[in-house]
Amino acid sequence: MPSYKFNECVDDGLKNMIVVTGIYRSGTTITGKVIGSFKDIEYAYDPPLLFHFAYLRHLDRVKDSELLNLVKIYLYYDYYLNCLHGRYNLRVKDEGSCVLHMKPCKEVLEKLFAVDSVERAFSRDSNGRARFSFKFCNLYDLLELLIDEYPKIKVVDMKRDLKRVLSSMMAKKWFFDESLKDDNAVLWPFYALDGYVKTPYIVNESDLDLWNRLNNVSRTAYMCCKLAEKKIRFRDFIINNEKHGGMYLELKYEEFIANPIDQVRIISDFTGAAWGDMTSQVVNTIKPSVSKCDINEFSKECDPDIWDRLIELNNSLGYS
Repeated sequence: MPSYKFNECVDDGLKNMIVVTGIYRSGTTITGKVIGSFKDIEYAYDPPLLFHFAYLRHLDRVKDSELLNLVKIYLYYDYYLNCLHGRYNLRVKDEGSCVLHMKPCKEVLEKLFAVDSVERAFSRDSNGRARFSFKFCNLYDLLELLIDEYPKIKVVDMKRDLKRVLSSMMAKKWFFDESLKDDNAVLWPFYALDGYVKTPYIVNESDLDLWNRLNNVSRTAYMCCKLAEKKIRFRDFIINNEKHGGMYLELKYEEFIANPIDQVRIISDFTGAAWGDMTSQVVNTIKPSVSKCDINEFSKECDPDIWDRLIELNNSLGYS
C-alpha cells in the first residue's frame, strides 16, 4: 500500500503554534485574548469541531494517526489559512473574542483587502513571522497527540481554585436540570439515553445512574472533578517527560488577575511573541471578579464523596 501525506504547508503553519487551554472558567478566554493581541499572532477562539475530536479520542473511536490528520487539516485550512487571508470570525462587536478587541481596525482591514488568494496567504507566512494560536478548554486528550507531532509548540495551561471554578460554573447553570433538558445547552457530545438528562461523554459509564440522580451542585462538582483529572494527568505527563521540556507553562488564574502585567510578560517571554499595538489595552481590562455564590453552602449540598474528591484534586493543583 502506498503512503500518503498532506502538503508541507500544513505542518509548516502549525509547528510553532501557541495553544491556550485549561479547565472551563479558569481564565482561558482572557489569556487567549492577550495572546491574540500579540504581534504577528493569528488567533482562533474555540474551534467548535474540536468538541467532537476530543470525544473521539476520549472514547478511542478512531485511530490516533487519522484523528491527528483531521485536527491538523481542520486547524490549518479552516482557521489559520483564513486568518492569513484576513477572513476572521469577527463575531459581534461586544463579544470579547471579536478580533477588533485584539487588533487595530486598520490592521484587520489592510489584511482583509491585501490578501486575495491562497498563494498570497502562503507568501505572508513564508517569512516565518506569522504564528497560529488558538484557545480551547479541556483540550488535554488532543494535546497528547499535538505535542508529539509538533515539539516546538507552546502550551499555556490555566488553573484555578476548583471551589471558585465550581462557583463560576454554578453561575452559568450548565449542569442544572433545566439546562440539560434544553436542546441548545450541551455543546459536547452526550450519551443518547431515554429518560436521562443530557450526560456529557466524559461522565463514566458506571456513573450514568448517579449523574441522573445528582442535584445541581453535585453534578457541577462532578464535572469539575472530571475536568481536573484530565488536566492533572496531562500536566504530570508533560512535566515528567524530558523531550517536552520548554513547551509547557502553567499559570494560576489568581496571579493572572492580581498581577496581569507581570503575567503577560511571562507569557510573552515563554512564547517568544512580542506585545502588539493593543496588548496594553487588553491587559487594562483584566479586573478581579466578585463571586456571589457561597462556597460553604455548596459543600453542604454536594454529595460527600464528590466533594471529598474535589478537595483532593484541588490539593493536587496546589490549592488548599
